[in-house]
Amino acid sequence: RSELTAHFGQVEMLRLEPFSHLEPVFRAADLIVHHGGHGTALIGLQSGTPVIVLPTLEVDRADTAVRLENTGTARFYDTGDKRGTFPELVNEVLMSDKMRASAAELAERAFAKRGPGRAYGVIAEWIAES
Repeated sequence: RSELTAHFGQVEMLRLEPFSHLEPVFRAADLIVHHGGHGTALIGLQSGTPVIVLPTLEVDRADTAVRLENTGTARFYDTGDKRGTFPELVNEVLMSDKMRASAAELAERAFAKRGPGRAYGVIAEWIAES
C-alpha cells in the first residue's frame, strides 16, 4: 500500500480484494488490473471494463496479455515496459474513451445472449479487424 500511496496519493480510490466473485466487481470498476489468467481475462472481457494485465511468470499469461491488448480493450504492462510507468499507464487507460468504448462494444458483441462459442468467434474477428 505504501508504494500505491506514493504513486496515487489517497488509496481510498483503490479497492483491493483478496477474494471476491469477480463478475459484479469487474462490472462496477472503472479499470481492472489482473495477472493474466485465462478465467480472469474472460470475466474481464465479459464485464466491458478496460484492463491492464501484469502477467505473472507463467508463459501463457504474457501471451494472454498480448492477445488482450490486441483487442484494444487492454494494455500489457511489465516492469521493463518502455512506454511509461505503471501510474502513467493507469492514467492513460482511465482517460481513454476509445478503450472504454472498445471494451463495452466487444462485451456486447461477444457475450450478449450468444454463449462462449460465439464469443470466441467474435473476439477472433475483432482482433483481425484491429
